Amino acid sequence: LFKRIIRDRYNAKFMELKKPASKVDAASWEQQREEAKAWTADNSASTPMLTTMATARSISVSDLVSKINTKVTAYNSAVATLLGEQKALEDEVDALDTIAKVHKWRHEKGIAEATAQHQTDDTSLGSAPLRITF
Repeated sequence: LFKRIIRDRYNAKFMELKKPASKVDAASWEQQREEAKAWTADNSASTPMLTTMATARSISVSDLVSKINTKVTAYNSAVATLLGEQKALEDEVDALDTIAKVHKWRHEKGIAEATAQHQTDDTSLGSAPLRITF
């Protein structure tokens, strides 16, 4: 159940990364990336989409490729960060080997507040966060 909650929250975060400025923009991403990759490897490569876009924007294909590569790198980094955070939380769940640890973990993450008995048994538990913390 905890892994499902984690995955749902990280899927929502991932969808936030994928929100394009427009559907037209999103529809062209794959082609833009492919042409930018080809041009980066060989600046004589054919780039019909990028050439058209660069001309319309009054910039060079080189400048457009640079912008695309910067955005691709930032996107990939953000995805890697999200995935790393998700997997770290899943590892925490995998390490929960007692019911007491389960109750403490869910309390600390804001999923459910520990019972009064658990709070009495474990005085290290402070107040639960008001919302899930991941």
